[in-house]
Amino acid sequence: MRATRPACFVELAWIAALLIPAVGLAQHLADSVPVRRDSVAWTDSVQIRAQIWAPVLVPGPFPTLLFSPGFGQKPAQYSTLLASWARQGYLVIAIEHPAFADPDNMELYDAAKIIARQLVRSLDHVLAARREGSAVLALVDPGRIGVVGHSIGGAAAAQACAWDSRFKAGMDLDGTIFGEVVHTGMPQPFFLIRQHFTANPLDPPRFLEYHDQASLHEDSVWAHSPTMYWLTVDGLDHMSFTDAALVPTLSAKVGTAMGLLLGAKATQEMTTRYVEDFFGHYLSGDLKNARLDRSPFAGTSLRIKRTTPP
Repeated sequence: MRATRPACFVELAWIAALLIPAVGLAQHLADSVPVRRDSVAWTDSVQIRAQIWAPVLVPGPFPTLLFSPGFGQKPAQYSTLLASWARQGYLVIAIEHPAFADPDNMELYDAAKIIARQLVRSLDHVLAARREGSAVLALVDPGRIGVVGHSIGGAAAAQACAWDSRFKAGMDLDGTIFGEVVHTGMPQPFFLIRQHFTANPLDPPRFLEYHDQASLHEDSVWAHSPTMYWLTVDGLDHMSFTDAALVPTLSAKVGTAMGLLLGAKATQEMTTRYVEDFFGHYLSGDLKNARLDRSPFAGTSLRIKRTTPP
């Protein structure tokens, strides 16, 4: 016997369809799905806290994303973006990395390695707590774990993938990549979202180990990795992944109106679509969405390298 929905549900669905344009109905319903916030902490040489966004009303375990914020940022500064991933069915564990003692003199090359080690150790603690019966971390699916980072956190995500095969896929949100991974690549599928750079023909970029010029580091990662996606975005504001960017300054409003900047809302919606497509495919085995073959978003171009079956 086929199950039928209650009449009240049908009536509400019809009302929603009348009030919301059809093209946006699915997204509206997804955005209305509640998520649960939680936090955990553990101690290595220092205490590390993590903020958690989890789906509710659906049973786990869930594909899990460890998230690393940008330099000096906190997970709560990305709450809108991370909650949107949880609404897509992901358990999001955002790491609050300890502050560096002297951040003004910390080279990004060194910071990326330190943060990458913290991501690997954080995964150790998450899986240990799951085995020990942690209520919230019991929702982690240990066979479906990915890692995402913004800025220096994206560089750390790339290095963590190269070091630890427990991360099944990774994503970098506009972070320059540093470290060993520049020369080795990573075996897992990796997705890079990066702003468009135009090299100066009068001053061509040079490869520097501790500083990236143009995208030479990322070009090297591409050359050494079997499966990689590289989405180049015109007018991408580096901080547009944060909550603060959703309240644009006057200059940001002008730049967006003139087509020079991609607004934060559009950036975050595009990012969530690719989180859903990329990790859905490589963590959960979902059918490959057409967006993984060609970007439908204006002002973007998608390079694809797949030496293994897609």
